[in-house]
Amino acid sequence: MLKKSLYVATALLTFAFIVPVHAEDVKQDAKDIHHDKRVAAKDKADLHKDVQKRNEDRHELRKDMRAGNKEGARQERAELKADNKDIHADRKNLHKVRKDLHADKKERHEHPVGK
Repeated sequence: MLKKSLYVATALLTFAFIVPVHAEDVKQDAKDIHHDKRVAAKDKADLHKDVQKRNEDRHELRKDMRAGNKEGARQERAELKADNKDIHADRKNLHKVRKDLHADKKERHEHPVGK
């Protein structure tokens, strides 16, 4: 009987310490997911703007080349190069955020609420 009581007491103590920590983990996972979604939306919008700007610069480059405006074409090429760098950085950021979001969702499913 004493042995059984000792096991029950140990189980209760363990449960008392695990549940609050688990609840905090679940809350943090939810916050992380929400944050990652906001960052992903922002990165996606930035990417869209940078692609639009690149397309406008391409159009201007074609116009300058047809008109024989070498200085304008040189300037547009430099802008296109900067646009492509921005697009690459946006895609890289978006990939990282999506990867983080996936990891946060996976962790949340490993520790569902109420278990």
